[in-house]
Amino acid sequence: MRATSALLFLVLIIGCGKQWGAPDGPVTLRFAFPGENEELKIYTELIRTFEEKYPRIKIKKEFNPGKGYHEKIKVRMAAGSAPDVFTYDDEPFLSLVSRGMVLDLSSLIKRDSYDLDSYFEQNVKLVTYRERIYGLPLGGGPQLLAYNKDLFKEAGLDYPREGWTWEEFLKICRELTADSNGDGEIDRFAFEVSGWWPYFLPWIWSNGGDVLNQGKTESIINSPETREAIQFYIDLKRKHNFAPSGSQVSDRWGKMFPLGLQAMKPVGPWDIPRLKEEVKFPWGVVVYPRGKKGSFLRFSGPCYAVWKGTKHPEEAWKFLKFASGKEGGRILAESGFFLPPRKEIANSRVFLSTPSAREFLEAMELARIQPIIPQWYEMSGIIKKNMDKVFQNKETLTVALEKIDSQLDNLFSQEEARRPGMD
Repeated sequence: MRATSALLFLVLIIGCGKQWGAPDGPVTLRFAFPGENEELKIYTELIRTFEEKYPRIKIKKEFNPGKGYHEKIKVRMAAGSAPDVFTYDDEPFLSLVSRGMVLDLSSLIKRDSYDLDSYFEQNVKLVTYRERIYGLPLGGGPQLLAYNKDLFKEAGLDYPREGWTWEEFLKICRELTADSNGDGEIDRFAFEVSGWWPYFLPWIWSNGGDVLNQGKTESIINSPETREAIQFYIDLKRKHNFAPSGSQVSDRWGKMFPLGLQAMKPVGPWDIPRLKEEVKFPWGVVVYPRGKKGSFLRFSGPCYAVWKGTKHPEEAWKFLKFASGKEGGRILAESGFFLPPRKEIANSRVFLSTPSAREFLEAMELARIQPIIPQWYEMSGIIKKNMDKVFQNKETLTVALEKIDSQLDNLFSQEEARRPGMD
């Protein structure tokens, strides 16, 4: 009887071990990520070093260049054929988490005493949902303004510095906007105005406004502070002509700054490698100008996550810890593609030797994460649909914000009634 009980106990242990991917044979993990050649080089090196350290685990790359990556991942999850591990941008990440598609890492983090305090707080918030952790930080950073030093010199202007104000920004824009060839048409612009609403956020925050309340359960986009900030931003283009229209840009969208036709441009750390290759003039970066409540920066950053349906959760967790850990973090830091999420690596000589690294690091004190909710796509669609009419002069900002405010609150009410929530 004792022998039978002991054998049964051993069988149970072995069975549990196999269920969680015990090291009894080689394992292949599928790892998906988007991007271009720069990202492919980074992740190829990451995989090579991981497989050297853990030869039992092989990583199959699933590189997804071009558009549609996030939707592809979602479709594969629904079909039960998703990659074991994947990277995902912060904005749509909670849409996966809230639908139970992503592995909750909280118990693994607790079991391994994994130190989340080594990361920047902003990165950890982006992978947290209802006090549970669903990913590990990959990178990211705050968005700053790149500026063309030659154009500032030509206009007799000092380079912008932290602490400059909205008023000073307007004066600088006025000096930088010009008809350089004398044909009566403006052909050199100071700035660019994007219709994508997250680009409104630094202006909104610095004016004391926001898009959602602190609990992210109610719209406050129609508050006086937010309305004033968005109007200021829109006027840079429509009233002052400091930013080009679509017809003035034509097929040069995204190229105006490298071509020397635009003096300032919003950039994140992910833009720096490309600027380094494309821009032939001296340039620098600076924080956004200060409004009534100070200067604040939009922080964005992707993460590593594990599909809930993976058959190899332990191996996937091991890969996540490596990729997001010190070894993987150094590979990313050498590229300068993101601000490393680990504070130790972000402050290392490896990262600080890359262009503009110190400015992005110091700017983290002003960085805020975006108002991200599980209904990100729906919320963005509502804001875009109404703001497009404003940019097209088909509707006033006041009317558009009233509609957005009402439609967002209706979205939240419907979602609350439809989805009881995650346990």
